[in-house]
Amino acid sequence: MTLLPHVLLVEDSVSYRKLVAQRLALLGATVVPVGDITSAIGRLEREAFDLIVSDVDLPNGTGLDLLAFVQHRLPHVPFVLMSGIVDEPLREKAVLADAVYEKDMLLAELPSLVRGVFVHEAA
Repeated sequence: MTLLPHVLLVEDSVSYRKLVAQRLALLGATVVPVGDITSAIGRLEREAFDLIVSDVDLPNGTGLDLLAFVQHRLPHVPFVLMSGIVDEPLREKAVLADAVYEKDMLLAELPSLVRGVFVHEAA
């Protein structure tokens, strides 16, 4: 891992993507923000990331599709899903994710997620 955590942020809402990217950057992360799964997979095939944060509902697929791709190709990379509403069916589908947050709660959890990348890498 580099000194700064390198985070792939996958979110189709431009305003929310900018907000989360800014918060991550303030916490010392380098952020690659993308708006869809095709772009995310393209970046994952070219770059190494320390953390992936993805919305569930995305153009051309879902965050669950991206989670399956990451679990198959990059199972060591922590993966966090976010959604406007997190219910029990979503939690059951996202059982392989490292965490699932409602978007309202994600911003408050970003500091511990970034710290967790360092802990995960040190272990």
